[in-house]
Amino acid sequence: VRLAREADPAGLDAVLAALGDLTVRGAAALAEGDGAALGRAMTAAHDGLRQLGVSTPDLDRLAEAAARAGAFGAKLAGSGGGGVIVAVCPPQDAAHIASACRSAGAPWTCEALLEADDQTATAPGDR
Repeated sequence: VRLAREADPAGLDAVLAALGDLTVRGAAALAEGDGAALGRAMTAAHDGLRQLGVSTPDLDRLAEAAARAGAFGAKLAGSGGGGVIVAVCPPQDAAHIASACRSAGAPWTCEALLEADDQTATAPGDR
């Protein structure tokens, strides 16, 4: 990101501003229980992070695999270098999307359910 700042400060500022807007949109979608809108914001954020050079080809491949399998959207998590994405999908599609990600090279997957009433994540066996 430092190199992007040095090469094109205005371009970096534009990407960072867009990421901020996407965060607000994603939070609103989450509060409204709109998984499709949350997924769109996440995918757009992943694209912005890719522009910043934070993503990796492996993360891009996993996010694309999740989308092809039917996820509402996906984005890298953390700093990007750790190889983690988060995908949003209807609960009934989670196992299929996890399988698609494993087929695309994910060494492991984890499914969590976000309950709309209290917005807490629970692992499938915790319900």
